[in-house]
Amino acid sequence: MQPEVPNPQVPQTDQQTQNPAVQQAFHSVAPHPDSQQMLQPVDQKALKASLKPARHLSGLITTVLLSVLLVSSLGFGIWAFISMSDYKNNSDKKSAEAVEVALADQKVKLDAEYLEKDKQPYATYSGKPEAGSVQMQYPRTWSAYVVEQSNGNIPIKAYFHPGFVPDTLGDATSFALRLEVVDTQYAEILKQYESQVKQGGITLAPYKFVKVPDSLGSIITGKIISGRDKVQGTMVIMPIRDKTLKIWTESNSVFLKDFNEAVLPNLTFVP
Repeated sequence: MQPEVPNPQVPQTDQQTQNPAVQQAFHSVAPHPDSQQMLQPVDQKALKASLKPARHLSGLITTVLLSVLLVSSLGFGIWAFISMSDYKNNSDKKSAEAVEVALADQKVKLDAEYLEKDKQPYATYSGKPEAGSVQMQYPRTWSAYVVEQSNGNIPIKAYFHPGFVPDTLGDATSFALRLEVVDTQYAEILKQYESQVKQGGITLAPYKFVKVPDSLGSIITGKIISGRDKVQGTMVIMPIRDKTLKIWTESNSVFLKDFNEAVLPNLTFVP
């Protein structure tokens, strides 16, 4: 009796070995089609193409900024070079001009100081007794032209001006100093100027001479001469008995300092 020889076992195929439970477990761990789509590799060419415009714009901005800085630096360098060249080439000339201007200014200042000192001691004018014995001082560098008369409406008419007295008949000269004693009462003359105040051409205020404090008059500033609007002067009117004293300068811009410092403080009369 021959012994039984066991039959060799043939390996089962996957199809033969898989049972429904195994197949179900296999399908449960298999990758989902959507997840495969999400994990697809990135297209490098497309990514580089999308980043290229941004890089180009950034490079353009950098280039513009560098160009502006370069132009600014170049302009500053040119300006500095021109300034240094001008200073180097013209320093001597400019120094000479500065010295010349300084000397001219000093000469003007010294001349002005000399003219002020040369005005003193002051000259003196004394009027006749019947016209109030007016006495006043004025710079000795001024000349005087005085008309005194016993008859007429203006007992004293005087002109004072630096150097020499110009034509007294015309209106071309603005005199440094004028003086009149008129045979008209103070109240009447004051009324004439009060009407001009209303028109806005002059200002009027009370005034007393330093050396005659008991007499009260008026000081007038502005267009003091009727018909000569270009004359801007200062006038003092003061009652003297039945007459009126009028003293004025016809140029505030040139002679007001002398009028205020030399003439008015030293004027006297017999009320």
